[in-house]
Amino acid sequence: LIYRVIVNLILFGISMKGNSDGVHTADILMKTRNIPVVYMVGPSDENLLQKAHQSHPYGFVYKPFDGKVLLSAVKMALYRHDHEKKLLRNEDKYRTLYNSITDGFIRTDSTGKIIECNNAFLLLVGYSEDELSRLSYLDLTTDKWHSRDFHIIQDEVLTFEFSKIYDTEYIRSDGSIVPVEIRTFLSKNEKGFGDGGWSSVRYVYGRKA
Repeated sequence: LIYRVIVNLILFGISMKGNSDGVHTADILMKTRNIPVVYMVGPSDENLLQKAHQSHPYGFVYKPFDGKVLLSAVKMALYRHDHEKKLLRNEDKYRTLYNSITDGFIRTDSTGKIIECNNAFLLLVGYSEDELSRLSYLDLTTDKWHSRDFHIIQDEVLTFEFSKIYDTEYIRSDGSIVPVEIRTFLSKNEKGFGDGGWSSVRYVYGRKA
């Protein structure tokens, strides 16, 4: 018979006998097995505390401790770990949807540098993700549209936080020109200030560049 042991959480002492320490071992478990770790810290563990914090554990309990303190630390660690798993599942669902839709999506910073895009956008322009990371939005658009696109960003995106759908042309990696229609939305940082934009991009079938 093969028994499978499910480990929900590990209480780990920072100090261990030998050349290794509890921080190193716990860090491996958290990264390779996704097991939450709560450190038990004694008065003699001060030298390892900095290293322990850098491993991003799910909590600390300091000796001597009573049952209530330990139970509280365990509950908080399990809650945090469960919350993180739910966030990862939601992120996986978003990423699957993001890369399966047929419209291209591209994200740029405030200078126009390309930060992120989905698979549909890569197919549209013919570049690899690594190649696009070295380009800006201006590198993809023909010169005749630069002035018009600049005014759309200034007059619509930065003013109303989104633009109307507008036509432009992209230069593919092989030099060919493809007609597209775009709608751009302002992206914001944690403080609520604009830090770039998201654009949905659709190839216009039947229209010649």
